[in-house]
Amino acid sequence: GLALAALAGCSETIAPPKDRAGSAALPVQSPAPAAPSVVSETASLAGVLPSATYLVDITANGSAPLRDGLYEESIQNSSSKITVRLGPAAPAFGDLDGDGRQDAAVTLLADSGGSGSFTYVAAVVNQGGIATPLPALALGDRISIDSLRILDGAIIARWREREPGQPMTTPPSVPVEK
Repeated sequence: GLALAALAGCSETIAPPKDRAGSAALPVQSPAPAAPSVVSETASLAGVLPSATYLVDITANGSAPLRDGLYEESIQNSSSKITVRLGPAAPAFGDLDGDGRQDAAVTLLADSGGSGSFTYVAAVVNQGGIATPLPALALGDRISIDSLRILDGAIIARWREREPGQPMTTPPSVPVEK
């Protein structure tokens, strides 16, 4: 099966989900010359990202089916909600699994109903015209994401976080790239 290292330099390997519950059909056109098919495929993939179902551990059942880039879930016995939204970094596009098809990487911003605001990164693999989000990987709480890109089959994220022991009220300033 397909296995991807979610971020270069991380020891965590992410495998695709066993079922297709998180998959979204891509309107991928029939094969055309290389340059036009890449452009139309990327545009099609970008179009389904705001409505895909992402696998993220912050929700009760481990998934967040986005609608227009947002998912909200009530918290039992609370007026607070868990929210998962697409962003803040722009999606990145490239081939993650070596099959020649455009895949994507997205960031997700998840609020648990408390003070935390967690940033995740998720790969979205194009499996024969089906956009299949892989389990999201948490990058940090209240970090500042700078960029996301795909290079040589790996997702590379840049963000800023705090020094160990710094209070969460301190603006993140320590650069990280993984």
